[in-house]
Amino acid sequence: MTAKDRYTRPLANSAALVLIDVQRDFLDIPGGYAPMPVEGTYAAIPAMAKLATAFRERGLPIVHAIRLYRPDGSNVDLVRRRSIEQGARIAAPGSAGSQIAAELLPNVVELEHELLLAGGFQQVGAAEHVMYKPRWGAFYDTDLDRHLRENGSNTLVFAGCNFPNCPRLAGPLATR
Repeated sequence: MTAKDRYTRPLANSAALVLIDVQRDFLDIPGGYAPMPVEGTYAAIPAMAKLATAFRERGLPIVHAIRLYRPDGSNVDLVRRRSIEQGARIAAPGSAGSQIAAELLPNVVELEHELLLAGGFQQVGAAEHVMYKPRWGAFYDTDLDRHLRENGSNTLVFAGCNFPNCPRLAGPLATR
């Protein structure tokens, strides 16, 4: 694969940025408390913010893919369900911890948890949306592929936290 290969070269003018799980409950802020800190996330925020600003300035799409865990555990991954059922509160809908790190947003935003949990996309900027992902992969059982296609995106840039789990590509967009 080379940059000259017309089938695989990235196309900057049709790129989209997907920011994954950069929510307050996952930030490893020194001296702070997060119920599920992901090591290195807080230190990476300035670079992610710079990347988001560059996409905004070019009018390119940005999608914030987030997790929301209902307190009853009904939508939680099996590996975390017991802890949520036993009272752990991680990215609970409506909580401060479920909110996206402010540095990554174009303005102050409160997430519309009901819209997101229903599979909707919340618009937070001119070409910027938030979506809920029910599992670790942002494409699993979501409309992310459709959303990106409708925006003419065929090159994806990923940033965020939990990379061993979350930026899983599956489906048609992965093969375009």
